Amino acid sequence: MKQHLLITLITLCSISIKTNAQYVTGAAPVQDGNISSAEYYNSTGNGWFMCWDNTYLYIARSGANPSEPCIVYLDINPNSVNNGGVAIGTNGSLTGKNDYSVTPNLPFVGKARLYFLTNGGNYAEVTTNSGSGWSSPTTIITQMGSSSGSNFELKVTWAQLGAAGGTLPSSFNWLGTETSTASPGYIYGVVPSSNYTGASSNTPTYYFYQSVVNTANGSATNPFDANFTSHTNYNTTFNYTGSQPSSLYDINIGASGKSGTTSLQTDISVKGSVALYNGGLNVSGGVGKTMH
Repeated sequence: MKQHLLITLITLCSISIKTNAQYVTGAAPVQDGNISSAEYYNSTGNGWFMCWDNTYLYIARSGANPSEPCIVYLDINPNSVNNGGVAIGTNGSLTGKNDYSVTPNLPFVGKARLYFLTNGGNYAEVTTNSGSGWSSPTTIITQMGSSSGSNFELKVTWAQLGAAGGTLPSSFNWLGTETSTASPGYIYGVVPSSNYTGASSNTPTYYFYQSVVNTANGSATNPFDANFTSHTNYNTTFNYTGSQPSSLYDINIGASGKSGTTSLQTDISVKGSVALYNGGLNVSGGVGKTMH
């Protein structure tokens, strides 16, 4: 059968964005470790929660191991090409910070990293990157709470995350993990769920992230909506199979000075954009593949 690749991009205005109060308009979450749907409204189903207001980003994790840290990377006010197809400049880094001998390849230009756990007392830190390396950690212990050791709640100001003007950005990208303290650390509990898990690599590549394309009150993107999962590949050959998401928001292939190839082996739906830089998006296998 003849192979084919049909690309029909659906513009953002045609997307129905779920708005289940990611933007906090009532009482803000209290950092006491008692996590409720009345505080956060949205969850992954595997223990992650998130919401925000003009001043703070609120994150919670339930059922976690108190001695193993949760790590969150964020791209604040991302470039139009999220993985650095344009010059990275002072926007951040495509390489994460070393934690337990693991230095991940990020799917976006990372500007901020959060690290938090409760073992031996609450501990939380934030590090930022402006293009010249990850900063020394700033502790934000007073902004964290826990309950029974396995429930964490954290709030961090947008200013601490490096947002321009220290206020709520119009959009951001993010991913979350939990990791053991072995060397290399065992990565699990990931968001999006298609990202790398395990302990077989010191330099794992995260190919997926969540796109929050609108943070505004009344029109904010659900930070866990599967329709807003995006894919990036700038350094490997990646076989995109039926085990990966069938619906994506953005696809970014290649980066400034880097290349990658994603071989499409299953039908997928792309609701945002497809950007190709220094790499390729290939059709492989014996049947036609459709991107629509």
